[in-house]
Amino acid sequence: MLALHIKDKKWIKEEISKKYNFNERFLKLKEKINSKQFKDGLQGVFGLVDNNLFERHKKEILDIELS
Repeated sequence: MLALHIKDKKWIKEEISKKYNFNERFLKLKEKINSKQFKDGLQGVFGLVDNNLFERHKKEILDIELS
């Protein structure tokens, strides 16, 4: 839910890559956030999540792969 506040996506990618296989971890993340259960789970914690807001956050996270 903090994805809109990311200032340096390249730095995040570099830091993750220092300890883990970034591509492998990112693939798991993409599978998770693209599942219907993920959004349902968020709504269980945060209440109704606006679809447009959810898609904006998801796009920000997925853009890390491109940085």
